[in-house]
Amino acid sequence: MSSLRAALPPGVVARQAEPLSRHTPLRTGGPCAWFLVVHRVDALGGTLDLLKERGISWNILGAGTRKVFRDGEAGGAMIRLGTELQRLETDGPAWTVGAGVPCAALAWAAAEAGRTGLQALARIPGTLGAALANDEGDWRAHFAEVAEFRRGQVSWREQEKSLNSKLILGARLDLPHEDRDRVVAATADVLRGATALPTWYERPKRGTAEAELRRVQMAGVRLRGVCIPEAAPEMIVNVGKGPASDLKLLHSSALKRVKQLRGVELSSAVTWTGRS
Repeated sequence: MSSLRAALPPGVVARQAEPLSRHTPLRTGGPCAWFLVVHRVDALGGTLDLLKERGISWNILGAGTRKVFRDGEAGGAMIRLGTELQRLETDGPAWTVGAGVPCAALAWAAAEAGRTGLQALARIPGTLGAALANDEGDWRAHFAEVAEFRRGQVSWREQEKSLNSKLILGARLDLPHEDRDRVVAATADVLRGATALPTWYERPKRGTAEAELRRVQMAGVRLRGVCIPEAAPEMIVNVGKGPASDLKLLHSSALKRVKQLRGVELSSAVTWTGRS
């Protein structure tokens, strides 16, 4: 296994037995066999071929806003998209954006440039690659093509066609010009009364998860090193070194309390991965 590092192509940084807690926003996650940062697109194919040859499973680690990693061994290799996949290149209305660019950063960059159509991205957590894989919205109309890594090569496809790749690399956009101040104000309006941080709950049929959690006095509740913020009770944060098990216990308690006291069944929006 140690020979894997020497066999990797140039442009890949490798760490063995790397704790994922160093790389996830909630600071949870046990060690993975390999943590790989792929900085060059031309190194991606060789990296994946090598992992397959060695029988090592792999997954992409984006911003980690939609998953909670348990604290046991993660196994396999975790891949983070590096420098070349975090680029933002502009040429008038034509923009090329890497999958590793945060959605909020892209939305504000467009607003500052007086380019419209991406305002809704300001409130989507995580990176562009995850948004293209998981989210819908009018912003998609401005994405002309999406780059996937399929069958060992980069493939550009029209964005409306279904994305069936585990690995989205970026996109080409066509962004109309509009008065800069107007786009900036519209982007700010998207965030007013909302949060760009990840919610732990699906939106209920009536009202909001935030309102229900406040009604049952869950805002501000703390369990050892994790808590439900007073300012944003639709989230749970790690304020110390709380384990994933405490995050799960607090989340389950909030769901049960809302059900018992309000008769409202909130649905969880997070997924759990890794071993306990």
